[in-house]
Amino acid sequence: MNGYIEWIDDDLLCFCDEDDVCYCFESDSYDSESSESESESESESESDDSDSYDFDMAEHQRLSQQHSRSSRSKPTSRSHHKSTSQSRQKSSSDGAKAGLAQSNVLWPSERCNLRVRFLNGDKFDQDTVKKCVTEHYNSFPMRLRFKFLEPGDPEHSDIRITFTDESRCLVGRSAEKHRGEPTMWLNMHRDSSMGAEKRRAKRQYDILHEFGHALGMQHEHQHPECKVNWNMQVIQAKYGWSAEKVHDNFDRLTQGVKPAAYDPESIMHYPVDPGDTHSLVTHVPLAAKLSEGDKKFLMAIYPKSTTTVVKPPQKPSRVTTKKPKHDDHMAQRLTAQLVMQYWMENAMMEAMKSEERRLRRAQKEMEMMQYFFAPFVVNQVALVPCYYWY
Repeated sequence: MNGYIEWIDDDLLCFCDEDDVCYCFESDSYDSESSESESESESESESDDSDSYDFDMAEHQRLSQQHSRSSRSKPTSRSHHKSTSQSRQKSSSDGAKAGLAQSNVLWPSERCNLRVRFLNGDKFDQDTVKKCVTEHYNSFPMRLRFKFLEPGDPEHSDIRITFTDESRCLVGRSAEKHRGEPTMWLNMHRDSSMGAEKRRAKRQYDILHEFGHALGMQHEHQHPECKVNWNMQVIQAKYGWSAEKVHDNFDRLTQGVKPAAYDPESIMHYPVDPGDTHSLVTHVPLAAKLSEGDKKFLMAIYPKSTTTVVKPPQKPSRVTTKKPKHDDHMAQRLTAQLVMQYWMENAMMEAMKSEERRLRRAQKEMEMMQYFFAPFVVNQVALVPCYYWY
């Protein structure tokens, strides 16, 4: 089987097959046999949120069973989370990695930004989402970043948010099949009877949880190593779902998933309240932020590129003289004419000054000659001038 192995850090190893289905786990537990993964039939995935999941799982199951009977292929799982191979990492509070993601809904490697547009909502709702996502998802070094578009921005959007009384989201690239339609629904819990602090915590959980689905992440409580013994009757009454829908959204994922550590602190884990399980001691609080396992998992499936593009050395170019254009010729000729005119005017001025000095000198000499050599004229007869010496 063709594939490649990639080290995410010193103790995390990922094996990715030729279909880019990756399995990540601690390096000391790596086994060559773990590089093989089952290939399941692909289908569009949609994930519902903690309080309201309106995705019709019964209809999805019915269509999947019809497809299975008609194609005589491998049976499709009941839950939409089980439709493809899963890539996952370990995660826990002690620094291990964990996570579940469907490879066919992960965003491609050439994508670095996911553009988000609000379809409605006031300034409080939109600013709350921006602040929460920026502080938690755009603050650690994974390749993808969420970019929020301003109203009227003509740029294409990948995620379109509408504010309603429920919270759910299309998983990963499933949003590409719904151009121009909402892909994420958020309940901001503004009219809830809960206290202000509890509303704030629930609001933040919904936002982070749904944006995790937008990145392709699946529910952590469906991890095969999750030991929560759900009381399905209580869950059904709590959420108001059908029995089939409860099983589809709470049953553990087993097909296409390799064993790994389970992270109860993940933002993708449903809170477990007293009475939700058959055990009296099981309790998972509402997550308020991404766990360290969530961050490491996202950095593994969306690693920043470390490839450095080295340009080949360029050959030295020939030294060529750029031929002046027609305008350059005209400028050069005009400059030469101005310089010539300047020097000619200077030469003429110097010549005129020199001639003026010569004439003044000659006039002075003539005056001196008239003074010293003036002849005496007697009866119109010129006499030789006499010189008197004293």
